[in-house]
Amino acid sequence: MRETVHSRLKTSTKQTLGLTTSDLNWVRATTGQGEGGISVNVYARPTKPYISVPVEVIEGDEMVTLTCTSTNIDQRGKASLIWEGISDLTDWVPRTEEKWAGYSWSLHSNFAFLPSYRYHNQLIKCMVIYTPYPYSDESSVTLQIRYPPKETVLLVNATQEEIKEGDCVTLVCVGNSFPEANYTWYKKDRSTNKTEILNTASSNILFQKITRKNSGFYNCMATNYLGSSLSSEVEIDVQYKPDKVTISQELLYKCIAEASPPAVITWKISDDSINLTDPRVSIKSEFNGTHTVSTLKLETTASFCVSCLAQNKHGVSVTERCPPGSFTKLSLLVVGIIASGAVVIIIFVIVAWKRKKEVIEGQELESDSQPVIYTEVQTPKKTQGTQSETSGRREKEFAYANLQHESNGKQAKGQSDRVEFLGAV
Repeated sequence: MRETVHSRLKTSTKQTLGLTTSDLNWVRATTGQGEGGISVNVYARPTKPYISVPVEVIEGDEMVTLTCTSTNIDQRGKASLIWEGISDLTDWVPRTEEKWAGYSWSLHSNFAFLPSYRYHNQLIKCMVIYTPYPYSDESSVTLQIRYPPKETVLLVNATQEEIKEGDCVTLVCVGNSFPEANYTWYKKDRSTNKTEILNTASSNILFQKITRKNSGFYNCMATNYLGSSLSSEVEIDVQYKPDKVTISQELLYKCIAEASPPAVITWKISDDSINLTDPRVSIKSEFNGTHTVSTLKLETTASFCVSCLAQNKHGVSVTERCPPGSFTKLSLLVVGIIASGAVVIIIFVIVAWKRKKEVIEGQELESDSQPVIYTEVQTPKKTQGTQSETSGRREKEFAYANLQHESNGKQAKGQSDRVEFLGAV
């Protein structure tokens, strides 16, 4: 700047320059002039613009005014304030006016707009421009519009479209608000329609390994001191292979399977003479959420077992029901094993009992050729009561003999084997 002033002073004997006080002092110090043939005009430099914004700007129906101010305005020149970034806020043309501040003139420009969340974080600039010499300066401010939560949505972040038991699933509540919102989570049970408040204030819920118990309808509410916004419900359907498959028999057979996606139920009858396409057989299936109910009605008095097979793309489960008095193959196998074991035990007991009896009563004869020693013969005495003459024949008489034998011709030391013989004489 000073080099430019110096060159201009050399090329002209009389000029009007826009200089500051410091510039003028430099001219006097370097040239020793400032009076006579050289005319030096000093203009005041406008201050950096200042943008005035209310402490709290809240979205609503009340207009808000922004003001840009620059002081130290020299009346000999022309100063102007220019706004940037307000075309989206208002159609008003900013109003500019000069005011005497007691020591200098100041320039003021203002405009009004209706606060909206759409203007939050918008950059606003104000620039001061002064002529006849080129000078400009600017300031900026970022609008902070306070507003309640809007457009709250619940997002599901899963590894795949279908959610299966064991998957990692994250629920994220996204709300647009300033200041930031707090969050409340709700879960509605699919079977009872009862809604519970979940114990978390975070903006997300993480299921490391989701289970069927986590199935239901979820939504979230974002809240700050200006208001709240509730998201739409999102259904979380945790899929799993058929489970809890049961058969109930009253007047008919009913198979109930719980699975996600719902299971397809097929029936099997152990009696080959009964075909599922037989007119005596009717099957009806119903689907209710994760439950499949299949009813099998038979017009027969035959005794048989019924199997229910529930299947979806994640797996299969089978259960069987037999009427009282009938047995499944497994039951027959178990009964056969038990019966075989009982027979073996009975045979073992009989053999052991016989063996023990032989030991107690004595040893068997070692050989039929061993000598037998007669020891004593006893004949019962005859009495009148023992004779019968009515039949004209002689009644049999009995004699009792005690016999003993020796082993290899030698009598067993300490005891002898005795045999009682009963015969007719």
